Amino acid sequence: MQIKALLESFYSVPFIASTLRCHPQTVINWETRFANGETFEDKPRSGRPPLIPLEAKIRLTAFYCQHSPLPGCSRWSIRWAEKYLNNHLNIVGFSMSRSSLHRYLMAHALKPHLWKYFLPITDPYFFEKMENIIWLYLNPPKYLFSLDECTGLQVLERIAPDLDADGKLLKLIAFEYKRHGTVSLLSILEIAHGIVYTDCIDDHTSVTIIQSLKNHIAMYDPSETLHYILDNYSSHSTIEIWFAILKQKALKGESFSSVTACKETILNFTDTYNAEFSHPFEWSYTGDGLHEKVVSRLTKWIVAESTGLRFKFFEKQLHLMTNLVNNY
Repeated sequence: MQIKALLESFYSVPFIASTLRCHPQTVINWETRFANGETFEDKPRSGRPPLIPLEAKIRLTAFYCQHSPLPGCSRWSIRWAEKYLNNHLNIVGFSMSRSSLHRYLMAHALKPHLWKYFLPITDPYFFEKMENIIWLYLNPPKYLFSLDECTGLQVLERIAPDLDADGKLLKLIAFEYKRHGTVSLLSILEIAHGIVYTDCIDDHTSVTIIQSLKNHIAMYDPSETLHYILDNYSSHSTIEIWFAILKQKALKGESFSSVTACKETILNFTDTYNAEFSHPFEWSYTGDGLHEKVVSRLTKWIVAESTGLRFKFFEKQLHLMTNLVNNY
């Protein structure tokens, strides 16, 4: 279809081949076929004719492009799909084996089992804020800090001691545990050197946060100007990198007999990190393409007539679109 559309628009064969990333001879072959009045259908081939008719393949594509083709199942396997389709032949109109299903999905790059998170943007003035933050990261003043809190870190004590690795046997960690509460942190990353300030706080009320921030400010000369980037979506908060390092290197799989023991581990790890491993993180994100993604996502929601598109969220999206149209 793309080749035909470009040929009808009088683009050259080299241009079409370069644009569609195919061999020039492929374009020439299709050009000849169109000139002879042939269709898109495959020419007769030698060997055994295909067993699965075209209509069944189209129905299978439609089946897999649904959000939840198996009633009540948001995840399913090819084995389940095979059984379900063969029990309901009216859906595809043809009995298929697991291998046939797998080959068809692979050939058409259908991967319904894959997904990833995204962060919906609802702030109508998000892009102005994003530009200011990115500019700060790319042109940091002398004292620039990234600040955020990490709440609800669970303090877990394993019910049995660990068993160290022995030869080819891996280290064993007890599956069951006892809860001792949670720990909350306020951490501040110095952008220039990667040094981290961490305060284990009792709660995350505004009074506690402000007091912890005042303690950090008191560590510097009053004549200096300090700049703080506060949260502003996790994607724009470099301190999130530190939280990931802390969880991976100090907390994952560990056993703590009390909240105090967990706090001591966090503070000791912070000291070790600052003394031995701290380094600045290079910021490279510029925001290119994000405006188009925001518009594309809203368009897809509207076209799909998504029932999950709530009025309040839709209203915020319209305000965001209005800002994009007026300012970008």
